[in-house]
Amino acid sequence: MATELVCVGLAGILVVFYILAPAVARALSSPAWAAGNRDGTAPQTGLRSQRAERAARNILETFPVFAAVTLAVVLGGATSTLSAIGAVLYVVARVAYWPAYVYGLGPLRSMIYGLSMLGIVLELIALLLGAL
Repeated sequence: MATELVCVGLAGILVVFYILAPAVARALSSPAWAAGNRDGTAPQTGLRSQRAERAARNILETFPVFAAVTLAVVLGGATSTLSAIGAVLYVVARVAYWPAYVYGLGPLRSMIYGLSMLGIVLELIALLLGAL
C-alpha cells in the first residue's frame, strides 16, 4: 500500500482522537448534560478542554484537503518521494499539534501547523509534477 494512503488512514485515526478528546472531557465534567438532550447551552469546561475543542475544529478544516490531495496523488499515479514526505510530514505534525495546542505552546503550535500545511503543499507539488 502506498505510504500516502497509510498516512490518510493514520490521519483519520487522529481525527477521531481529536473529536473524542474534548467530548470525553466534557462528558466527564458534566455527565448529566452529556447524557441528556443537550437542549441548553453546554456547561463551561476547563481551558485545556476548550483548546481541545478548537484543535478538533482545526483538524476538521485541514483533513479534507489533505485527504483529497493525497487521493488525487495516488489515483493520478503521481506518488513519489516528495508526496510520501508530504504525507508523513502532515501526519507527524498533526500528532504534535494537539498537545502543543492543548498545553498552550502558542508559537510552537503555529510552527507545527505550518509544517502540516507544508506537507499538503509538498503533495500538491508532487501532483502538479506528476501531471506534467
